[in-house]
Amino acid sequence: LKTLSSSERTELANLIRNHVTQAVLDEHEGWHQMHGPGGMSGPGSGERFLAFHRNFIGKLEDNLTSQGKNQYVPLPTWNPIDPIPAEFSHPGRSTNNPRIRLPSWATQAGGTDRAPIFGYTSLGQFQSSDEFGRALGDNFHGSVHNTIGGDMSSFRSPRDPIFYPWHAFLDDIWSQ
Repeated sequence: LKTLSSSERTELANLIRNHVTQAVLDEHEGWHQMHGPGGMSGPGSGERFLAFHRNFIGKLEDNLTSQGKNQYVPLPTWNPIDPIPAEFSHPGRSTNNPRIRLPSWATQAGGTDRAPIFGYTSLGQFQSSDEFGRALGDNFHGSVHNTIGGDMSSFRSPRDPIFYPWHAFLDDIWSQ
């Protein structure tokens, strides 16, 4: 999102808001009610968690493409170490600046942070997407949602327009 102009961020945020219908909210909430919140165990964790959200982002990207808004595909990302851009405002948040840094285990370079449940120190050590999804869902993913608060701390989180760039950020890490 940082590379977009203010007017582009406004346009993208409004396109996201228009995309999020009751059916979209029901799909997200229904999946989580059936599969659980994610985390390190359960049917909604690991690779299934990552794949569901990749597909969810893909539907927005298809919608953007159908409207001739290809400049927003792939969807721009948002890193939670940065403040949420003002154009992506949403009522009810606890904060617009979660200041949560990406753990070094979720980078190619790695570092001293250890992934929960596996203890890996870099992306290259994960043996599968399932392991990565379980580690990601255990604390980093949920911490960002819960720190932002409001709709982001519920299964109705797609109401908040930052939901999509946040999950696009996670998707980019997974693709690495």
